[in-house]
Amino acid sequence: MTFLKLSYAPYLLFVVFLVLLFWIYDYKKYFQWLKDCFGLKPNLRNYLGKLTFVLSVLCFCLALLDFRGHEEQVDTPLSDQKTIILIDTSSSMLVEDVQPNRFKRALTVARHFVKNAVGHQISINVFSDISKRLVPFTDDIDLLDARLAGLEDERLRGGGSNITAALAEIVESLKQETSNGNPGGNILLITDAEENTEPLNFEAPAGISIAVIGVGTVSGGKIPMRTQSGTFSGYKTHMNKEVISKLDEDYLDRLASHFKRSRKWVVLSFNLPTEEVLSFFREGATQSVGIDQNKIRPVLSQWFVSAGVAFYILSVIFTQMRSYVLVSLLFLLVLPNAEANPGNIEKPLDLESDWSPQKKQSLAFELAKEKKLEKAELLYREASQKLSPEAKANLGATLLAQGKAEGLEILHETLRENAGKNIELERTIHSNVKKYLSQNGGGGGQGDEGEEGEESKKEKSDNSGDGDEKKERSSTGEGSDQDEKNNDKNENKDQANDGEQKQQQKITNMAQREREIDKKRRMMKVPALLKQLMQDDRALQSEFIDTITQDRDNSRQKKDW
Repeated sequence: MTFLKLSYAPYLLFVVFLVLLFWIYDYKKYFQWLKDCFGLKPNLRNYLGKLTFVLSVLCFCLALLDFRGHEEQVDTPLSDQKTIILIDTSSSMLVEDVQPNRFKRALTVARHFVKNAVGHQISINVFSDISKRLVPFTDDIDLLDARLAGLEDERLRGGGSNITAALAEIVESLKQETSNGNPGGNILLITDAEENTEPLNFEAPAGISIAVIGVGTVSGGKIPMRTQSGTFSGYKTHMNKEVISKLDEDYLDRLASHFKRSRKWVVLSFNLPTEEVLSFFREGATQSVGIDQNKIRPVLSQWFVSAGVAFYILSVIFTQMRSYVLVSLLFLLVLPNAEANPGNIEKPLDLESDWSPQKKQSLAFELAKEKKLEKAELLYREASQKLSPEAKANLGATLLAQGKAEGLEILHETLRENAGKNIELERTIHSNVKKYLSQNGGGGGQGDEGEEGEESKKEKSDNSGDGDEKKERSSTGEGSDQDEKNNDKNENKDQANDGEQKQQQKITNMAQREREIDKKRRMMKVPALLKQLMQDDRALQSEFIDTITQDRDNSRQKKDW
């Protein structure tokens, strides 16, 4: 156990010594003043206070020197796998021996890998004569997929396949990504193995796994050449002969042999080895657990901090004990009496076990006004044997407000029992029934409930003519004539209202249509802007992925595909 910042100890102790020296001098001067003026001398408690304060300052200073324990091997949790996708963009990738061609097939393999690679930090590199990093390490699948999808529309500008230099650069970048000196990671190389430079001459660390995917066929095919507009201009020639590019599986084997963990696959038009590649990388990550084992020295400065806090508390107690004696005594005396006074506890109200029907009706009326219809209905039904006409009408209205046709029967029964006794109540019932029927389409389109409403209307009109004498019959006759007139007026009003509603619906529909058209027009501006940005970005990307170099030999024997 040592102090990591021990070199700062002399300076720190010197500063602390000066501060303590000034503090002790001032403290001594203070006690001298007490002795001269009041005849007081420092006692043991004062000396203990000084000593504990000095010890607390020393402990805090030692904590600043970063006290550490012995080295320990700690297994840190596995981080995301570092995976680099290396895609060949040389001219030979334009061969169409796989569908649609080797390059687009390679992009399909890469995109499928990206979408299924969970727990991977992925970087995308492209190479031909030289290599370039297209996307740095990220786990943003959408960004990676968008970049790979953008490459599908790119026109390859040619160039050779300098696989050796590309792999050497990738291995070096993986070394730089590792902080503990043991580089690890995965390389997904997608190429047609048309190597045109010197053989492999670098050493790959043991922690790096490489999956080599060869795209193409052994029989191969011609390399089509196209203009900038995409027009076919013939096949690539070399030494006045058409070039036939073939997949070299032997070269893939030699390439894989330079890595301790390697495996190769050959991709044709309809196979994707994504799951096998992921499984291969997963096994490599499991075997290289030692890469994520780190040696640490645990921090032990908290011991000095804890001791410093304890000494400081003791120094305050020793120096200020007399100031806290009175407060402590008061606290100890008051604490036993700090109990709840049972006299101040409010007792719960005793609930009446049996409410009268009048109380239930009044409470139900209040609940109905607060739109608590279900609770109001429950109270009305509990007092249904002794309901007043008004309460019975309220029960019917409550049921109608809940959309229950049973309320029509209760209101009809209330009208029949109280015919001519309470005109105001009859008017209220009529208005509630009309409101219910208007909300439910006049009762005609509600099935059984609508039929019950019509029957209740008929029964009301029939019952309104029931009486014991001719006067009541004549009065009902006059009332029926007035009802017919009122019905005619209501029908005219309903037709007028229907016309207004249809016109409002047309206006509303037109307004909605105009809003939708305006929304579409606004949306048309955004894609246009996005399209322009995409085109600008594509132009920049097209220049960026240019991996051709002009530093070539003048020899005509040099391959450039």
